[in-house]
Amino acid sequence: MFIGDGLKGLSGAVGEVYPKADFQACVLHKVRSSLKKVRARHRAAVGEDLKRIYKQKDEASFKGAFNEFKDRCVRMYPEVAKSWEADLEALMTYLKYPEEIRKTIYTTNPLERFIKEVKRRTKVIEVFPDPEACSKVVYLVAQEMNEKYGRRAVLEFSSVKGDLLHIRRGKYGPVEADSQELCTVSYTQTS
Repeated sequence: MFIGDGLKGLSGAVGEVYPKADFQACVLHKVRSSLKKVRARHRAAVGEDLKRIYKQKDEASFKGAFNEFKDRCVRMYPEVAKSWEADLEALMTYLKYPEEIRKTIYTTNPLERFIKEVKRRTKVIEVFPDPEACSKVVYLVAQEMNEKYGRRAVLEFSSVKGDLLHIRRGKYGPVEADSQELCTVSYTQTS
């Protein structure tokens, strides 16, 4: 499963390279970009409506909540309704996964945290002597965050590991007995 923000063409590129992979559009990015198109006095109400959509437990309820939202806002904010409708399938991919881990897979926030930390660390360095020096800072931040997040267990992950293996088997076939790394969560990459 890949999780991405609103970058055009990203889901298509993922599908081209990994045709059996799922793609989840970041729900929080979609909410934020939608609220930017809403008048200030309506933001709280529209935000609650959007939250009601992505807090649903299954695809039918998600679509039902979206349709109610669309009916209410299409006259005032047609571009918001149209944008959600265009990305609806990618916005609810996380609903195919066990409920216990959904809140960790519908957003790119961990990756954004990593990028902010890289920016914070590189901002104080006025000049890098060479590109390798900048790469080293990025590497060290990635290593630090991998250690930090590596100690965090996704809540309830062990209870859904079997479900995730079942999903994987359905897409890719049987899992080799020695392969225990199929159900890991990684927020950053150090290479």
